[in-house]
Amino acid sequence: LAGKEFDRINSLVQTGAANQQQYDKTKNILDQSRLAKKAAAAALDAAAADLEKIDSDIALLHKQLADCRPIAPSGGTVVTKYVEGGELTSVGKPLVKMARLDTVWVKIYLPSSDLTRIKLGDMASIDPEDGRTTPLPGAVTWISPEAEFTPKNVQTKEARADLVYAVKVTIPNEGEQLKIGMPVVVTIP
Repeated sequence: LAGKEFDRINSLVQTGAANQQQYDKTKNILDQSRLAKKAAAAALDAAAADLEKIDSDIALLHKQLADCRPIAPSGGTVVTKYVEGGELTSVGKPLVKMARLDTVWVKIYLPSSDLTRIKLGDMASIDPEDGRTTPLPGAVTWISPEAEFTPKNVQTKEARADLVYAVKVTIPNEGEQLKIGMPVVVTIP
């Protein structure tokens, strides 16, 4: 609008129908309008930048809020609880100890004479000695490459002095029949 008025006064000044004072006044209004337009554009840019920063802050707060909710990385059963509800903890501190009980394993120790007759993938039968008539199936999934002295949790004193190989037998545990730490008898045919 100020530009149109300036153009009109400018043409009137050139024809002598308007004086220099009217021209200067109209030019001054036009210059002020242009400066106001630039200031408004700068304010709009600043507001857009502020809005973008606020959106970024909101996204960060949503992420921080989501990180405050403990989520297990996989399914399982809580076997040990380290903190109680409402208790403050530090970042990275474990809240619970979880175990996947759908498949469990037992470590057995075999002398080198028995080690020669087994290989990875061999089937085993596991008897938890809980009165069941049918043993549970299992499979050899790991054989230690090095001999070691029998661990002290082996039952007989004579067997603890021997060199043995650790063997891991994995057992599918549908219905979570076997519990962690439960003693079992493993037979590898």
